[in-house]
Amino acid sequence: MQTKDLGLHKDCKCDTKEVIKGQVLDPFGGAGTTALVSDRLNREATVIELNKDYVKIAKKRLVSESPLFSNVEVK
Repeated sequence: MQTKDLGLHKDCKCDTKEVIKGQVLDPFGGAGTTALVSDRLNREATVIELNKDYVKIAKKRLVSESPLFSNVEVK
């Protein structure tokens, strides 16, 4: 199966050509797959995970698989 990213597009009828990058929210972050895919599709991602073990896994994975990941913040 092939997929094609159609990019960002404007959904409003406003008088501008500006397009804002999409924001992805993953309330069940797990191992960080959604964050990695978001990064690869040039989207911002906010990932929420309560399990500290998964937080460690996701942080390690994000830093190793996407070293230019701009901000991995654990709160």
